[in-house]
Amino acid sequence: MITTLLAAVAATAAPITVAHSVQLQDNLGEPFQGTQVVDVSLHSASTGGTELWSDSFSSVPFDGGYASIVLGSEAVLDSSAFRGDVWLETTVGSVTFPRTQVHDVPLAGNLSDGIVLGADGVRTWRDGTVAGSCLDYRSGNGGSYVGDTGDGAYRIEAGGTSMDVWCDMTHDGGGWTLLMKVTGDSTFQYTSPLWENTATFGDQTADIDPENVKYEAFNSLPVHELRGCLQGPAANCFTGDLHQQFTPRAVFAAGMRIFATNNDALWETSGAFFLQPNCRKFQTNRSADYLQIRFGFTANNESDCNTNDTAIGFGSGYTAGSVPERQRGGAMIWLACPCQNRDGGASTDQANGANGWMWGR
Repeated sequence: MITTLLAAVAATAAPITVAHSVQLQDNLGEPFQGTQVVDVSLHSASTGGTELWSDSFSSVPFDGGYASIVLGSEAVLDSSAFRGDVWLETTVGSVTFPRTQVHDVPLAGNLSDGIVLGADGVRTWRDGTVAGSCLDYRSGNGGSYVGDTGDGAYRIEAGGTSMDVWCDMTHDGGGWTLLMKVTGDSTFQYTSPLWENTATFGDQTADIDPENVKYEAFNSLPVHELRGCLQGPAANCFTGDLHQQFTPRAVFAAGMRIFATNNDALWETSGAFFLQPNCRKFQTNRSADYLQIRFGFTANNESDCNTNDTAIGFGSGYTAGSVPERQRGGAMIWLACPCQNRDGGASTDQANGANGWMWGR
């Protein structure tokens, strides 16, 4: 067994030194004891690949399998060795352990093109420049995704505008930019002009607190996918491919109907969703008689797809009059039940609001 911890212990410029701690057992499962020879190397792949750096330490003390060495204390270690995919290999005596991938190590704060957390709590590239989206940070477009990574506030520039956004870097592949937050009230109901105009709304602070907010990213950031989550920022999520890049505002202002019209797999997203058996549609700007939805699901208990009684997602509306409980920013509405969820559970009629987080990448 090997547990690796890397931490920067040097100044911000290359060359660097890195503390490497291990807990190791020999081939018989006994913890290493006493002084051992330890060889450490960095590689570009889990097997084979290119050796990026190596060093040998002739006298490393082990106690109960634990030991610590400082990489770069003998053979010069340049920060560039940690750009891209990096795998660390450790050999004690004649025992070579499987390589472990180096993920988001704190030492990356030493890299000129890594990510740093500013005093204002917002992340940028280390040299002060910013990426065009959360996905650009996550995919290393403009720098290396190392250093102060993870979910949080990042600064981007989109449509010629600099803005602070909340990035989800850890769910569904990461790289998601928060576009909008909704509650279950009527602020973002289907007919709200906020879906189509260029105004922002609410507190523009980049966070995931549940409230009604339309961020500038909704207007300015071209995205290829939309992702909606209900009842939590990464809970009960569903994703749709736009097939090409649009700003979210353009999708809703033009009334574009995108995504699959009959895709039962999407309904399997969450056991929290109950549905009727007919006319299951997952779309943007789905406007039928009765219930509408800006981004999400509709369905019906009848075969008439123009009178759907289910609306799950963002921006619900109701064409048969003003009924506030059916006109919500975040909606979990199913009527004319009984209705079932993916697990076979049944539900009676419900017209509830829900907190929602809309993401794009």
